[in-house]
Amino acid sequence: GMGVINPDVVTTLNLTPAQMGTLGSIAFYGYAVAILFSGFLATKLGPRKTISIFFGLGGLGALLFSTTDSYSMLLVGVALPGIGTSVVVTSATVSCSGWFPMTVFAHRSAFYFFFGGIGNFFGPGPLSLMAQIFGWRFTFSGIAILILVIAALVAIVVRDFPPAGAIVDEDAPKTADSGPKYSMMYYLGQALKNYNFWCVIGWYIFLNAVYYCFGGIWSGAYFGESYGLTRTEFGPILMMGAFGFTFGGPILTW
Repeated sequence: GMGVINPDVVTTLNLTPAQMGTLGSIAFYGYAVAILFSGFLATKLGPRKTISIFFGLGGLGALLFSTTDSYSMLLVGVALPGIGTSVVVTSATVSCSGWFPMTVFAHRSAFYFFFGGIGNFFGPGPLSLMAQIFGWRFTFSGIAILILVIAALVAIVVRDFPPAGAIVDEDAPKTADSGPKYSMMYYLGQALKNYNFWCVIGWYIFLNAVYYCFGGIWSGAYFGESYGLTRTEFGPILMMGAFGFTFGGPILTW
């Protein structure tokens, strides 16, 4: 989203490249910090409460971002969606572990990411068109309201785990309170001592550093200034990376 509206935000608020770089990356800082607590929260509160609360927080941040003229409030408005979305993947993974047997867990989880990737895939094109027609502020206000509606639907409709007695997998957790109680720092320590954890961390850092820095922050300015493309012209180009993200997971985990 930020990559698509980057030129408009810079023009409207007269931001410097350094300010825009900070604005574009602050959501990832919030995400990186908050995700450390996401597993603990998903286990303690349950996926439904965790997602609805934090998704609602992200919606409020998006609404603030679309209405304020203060740079400091812009930073808050961008950071809150990062914090809000940090718990979604972890909470969904916890929930999937209760709804699906471990034999098909990876495949079902991949389809969860597939539907999330649909938004990344189809988002840049329509977002570019909407921002061009209605302006970036009105467009993001609409997105913020949609996020708040989704948060409410999650709170009302979603259930953390199957009903009592509906055994999906004997090894899967059945409630958010099942199993021994440990502190969040204990779980973090167990992860930090795992060699495989650091392998995944290294891969994820270098992969996402390139993909999200360019696609999420600077792609709009790059294609606009270097190639003279309009928003509706470079929007479909940004869909290419999302295409790989969307369809790669289900294919590789089949």
